[in-house]
Amino acid sequence: MRTTLAIASGKGGGKLTTVVQLAIALTRTGASVGLLSADIYGPNVPQRLGLEQAQAEVVETQNGQRFVPLKAHGIFNYLLSSKSIGSLKSRARFNSRQKIN
Repeated sequence: MRTTLAIASGKGGGKLTTVVQLAIALTRTGASVGLLSADIYGPNVPQRLGLEQAQAEVVETQNGQRFVPLKAHGIFNYLLSSKSIGSLKSRARFNSRQKIN
């Protein structure tokens, strides 16, 4: 990852709209874009990207279990929301010493 952008604002400040539109615009220029949202109170990223029915997938690697980011509109969506964490929790067991790639 070469560049990291962080968007912050108060409730109703247009963060999600800004982030999704910026991510889509960047993918259209050929950039590889990953979107990470840690909003556990209003996880709307999946809805904005059309992923509301998607389930996080857990895979086995040489370094243990990891989840595969979902992709929509060319954007890798690292769904850190109560909904996606709930779908992960039931299928993966992580401990505090495990490295997640």
